[in-house]
Amino acid sequence: MAIGRINASLTGVQPGGLAKIVPTSVAVGSGSGSVDSNGNVTFSGVSSVSLNGCFSSSYDNYFITLDDLIKDTGAGDLQIYLRLRVSGTDSSTGYYWGQHYSLWGSSTGGQGNLNNGSYFVAAGANNTIKSSSLIWLQNPFTTKMTDFQTLQTRQDASSYAGGYNSATTSYTGFSIVTASNLLTGTIRVYGYSQ
Repeated sequence: MAIGRINASLTGVQPGGLAKIVPTSVAVGSGSGSVDSNGNVTFSGVSSVSLNGCFSSSYDNYFITLDDLIKDTGAGDLQIYLRLRVSGTDSSTGYYWGQHYSLWGSSTGGQGNLNNGSYFVAAGANNTIKSSSLIWLQNPFTTKMTDFQTLQTRQDASSYAGGYNSATTSYTGFSIVTASNLLTGTIRVYGYSQ
């Protein structure tokens, strides 16, 4: 598999493999966030972080990694959501998904779902245990429904979720939003061509 890097504003696409996307801009709801020349988005103490200019006609499929996520304040778990975005505004309708989760070394687990809600479930974070998620989006830029999957792991748990956004909007970016408290971590976006 070839791995390369492409600025989201360019139209030249390498055939096959993953290409790292450099967002055109990053905005945070609080705290700090920035993107470097390689497309690594780092953020600290945020209630939300938004990436603009990620999706284009160059790719139909995108992989998003959320790395080293940790809750900055308070004990316990923090739910993390993803909203699709266009023209600097989050979309908050038409999200459908189901989730299964389990804890290591325990029979405790469960499931969740959302029917025509305002977000995708993206990850969870804790104040003592770092977590990571791999998110797949199909057709966020084309005027089709956007398919979604996420796989999250951390030292004590794992979860899987899948679903779709029913709108046929041409989305160009996304936001990572917390249910409460503040979050620190890293985001990377890759376009995939076959």
